Amino acid sequence: MRACRCIEGEASHSVGRFSDRSSARKKERDSRFELLRIVCMMLIVLHHFALHGEWTGDIPRVFIDWISMGGKVGVDCFIFISAYFLIRSRFKIRSLVRVVLETLFYSLGILAAMCFIDPSQVTTQSIEQACTPLSSYLYWFVSSYVVMVLLSPFVNRFLLSISREEHRRLVLVAFAILCMLPTAFSATFLESGVLWFLFLYVLAAYWRLYNVFERPAKAVGMLAVGVGAMMANSAMVNVWGSLIPQHAAASVAPRLVCIAALVGCTVLMWRMRRSHAVWAVAILWVVVDLALSVTLGVNDVWTDSQRLAGLNQAPPLAAAVGLFMLFMSARPFSVRWVNVLASCAFGVYLIHENPMVCHELWQHNYLLEGLPAPALYVVAVGIAAGVYLTCAAIDLVRQHAFERPVMALVDGGACGRALDRIDAWFNGDTSPTRAAIASNAQGAGLVRAGRIVDDRGKTE
Repeated sequence: MRACRCIEGEASHSVGRFSDRSSARKKERDSRFELLRIVCMMLIVLHHFALHGEWTGDIPRVFIDWISMGGKVGVDCFIFISAYFLIRSRFKIRSLVRVVLETLFYSLGILAAMCFIDPSQVTTQSIEQACTPLSSYLYWFVSSYVVMVLLSPFVNRFLLSISREEHRRLVLVAFAILCMLPTAFSATFLESGVLWFLFLYVLAAYWRLYNVFERPAKAVGMLAVGVGAMMANSAMVNVWGSLIPQHAAASVAPRLVCIAALVGCTVLMWRMRRSHAVWAVAILWVVVDLALSVTLGVNDVWTDSQRLAGLNQAPPLAAAVGLFMLFMSARPFSVRWVNVLASCAFGVYLIHENPMVCHELWQHNYLLEGLPAPALYVVAVGIAAGVYLTCAAIDLVRQHAFERPVMALVDGGACGRALDRIDAWFNGDTSPTRAAIASNAQGAGLVRAGRIVDDRGKTE
């Protein structure tokens, strides 16, 4: 997403495309990451196509689940890309200003458009959400992402101050608490977008700081294991559900199996390195998942067929790691049209995932249920591509007609100086004004208790 390129790194990258336009023109962006953004946004559009569509049930639910299961994989990859470059970057408040302005542009613009297209959707609640999209959680991703970026300078300083072993231990503990517990026990109290993004940030920062990457074969293997686990889970719930015995209450033994699996996964990740740990965790989880489904019954293990494809779940994380590493292992290249399309990814998200647009966009999906499954997949990809291109065209107009002149005003004058001071504060820099005063006062003044006093006793 373009929002996820919020702060420009030393390689001119993060998840969204909020870099300085002039510097972006001077140096072409690495299209590996730009192409990955496009792929991930396509997965997210397909997820919303299946999730928000009105389906009558004439087609097996398992096929709809399989279309939707890439949504959280795409989200995880966006955070990976952002964190991979943010860990080596300085905080820039202008990037978040771009995020907020673009979010407001689309939330208010779509609200205004709906006044003419479908006035019934314009309610007091929709007006309040459009005016305060971040605090009202109109776009959950944007709200969580902004908090993560605001915390990133402090997280960076912490991660750069600890050793590699301490960093790895932090990843292991966070993985056990924020991923394996929710995966095994449906621990909903741990489901927080901000916490999850911070965990992904710490994980991707580890890869960047210590040059951890996998060969393509291993990356494909991790991707296949994650996707396979999600597909198997959906198939069991939808197709084999009638064959799995149901129980009114969970026994103690299966819960002990879950705890043993968590301990085993933690030990394996502690002792093994890199992809070996991912393979071990994935295989262990598939075995435990199958055992629990047979022992406890579907209703006791998960709430629906897409639970293992949600946030805080191990299979989407494994698939996202594999997908990210697969693109990382490719050779760098630069293609202008790829970079241009990727620059619109955030706009695509803000347009098509707006609640009022969702209502209009996916309400006729039931007309596709007469298609055979292979044709449905082809049509779904075609629709997702059409949505992406249409929204990208709208966003390109916004970039040239709105963002560039507005950001030129924001960057100049007193506003620009205020933003520079905010950057210095977040980055831990000394205020430029006080630094200059201190430099000029050397030899003629004394610095006492943080105040600058010249040799005549006057305070500057």
